[in-house]
Amino acid sequence: MNEKQKQIATVAGIIFVLMIIFPPFSFHLQGGAVVNKGYGFIFDPPSRGAAINIPTLLIQWLFVATIGGIAYKLSEEEE
Repeated sequence: MNEKQKQIATVAGIIFVLMIIFPPFSFHLQGGAVVNKGYGFIFDPPSRGAAINIPTLLIQWLFVATIGGIAYKLSEEEE
């Protein structure tokens, strides 16, 4: 692992941790509608009854993993 790859892995890891600490929240209404409540600290949701929006969080993780993986692979040096 070269220096660029270490930096890419570190940045991707920091982004993952921040996404865990500040996840997206949503509120589910009785009719089945979903109201997004934005992002907030995991132990202090933006409003009472708001829950973590798991599908959005998983899509974000997939996006960061994909971009980080591509950047990691492109930064390889030929040995």
